[in-house]
Order: sequence, then structure tokens, then C-alpha cells
Amino acid sequence: MLTIRIDVDYAYPSRTKSFIYTLFRHKSNRDYLKNAKMLATLINSSNVDVKAYWFFNLCTFPDVELLNLLNSGKHEIAL
Repeated sequence: MLTIRIDVDYAYPSRTKSFIYTLFRHKSNRDYLKNAKMLATLINSSNVDVKAYWFFNLCTFPDVELLNLLNSGKHEIAL
């Protein structure tokens, strides 16, 4: 079994965009957690036995789309 710890520290693909949006408390649905959603999709489609532990902070709280991707038995929200 492959065990992965995933820290979601930035809500957007760009650190600069994440910093600016967090500073002004703006949330754009377009790219929000784009990288995390791609990673969750890859893990879900994997043939390998994987257990992914996801760690979020207050600025990267998962949206409904990501929660649906994390619904399989391969994921656990740890924080």
C-alpha cells in the first residue's frame, strides 16, 4: 500500500494568486483547488492500493466538487 500525505496550503495554482486572493478574502470558483482536484482524480483512477491523507487550512477549505472526489475509500481528510 502506498500512503501519501497531501498538504493543501495554496488554494490556486499560482502562489501569488493564492496570496492576493487570501489577502483580500476573495474566492474565485474558476481555479479554486485546481491542483488538488487533479491529484484526487489521479489517485481515484490509480490501480495501485493508495491511501491519501489530506490536510487543509482555513484558506483552502474543500468545496463540494473536491469533497465528492475525496469520497472514495482511498482518501481521508485528516485535519
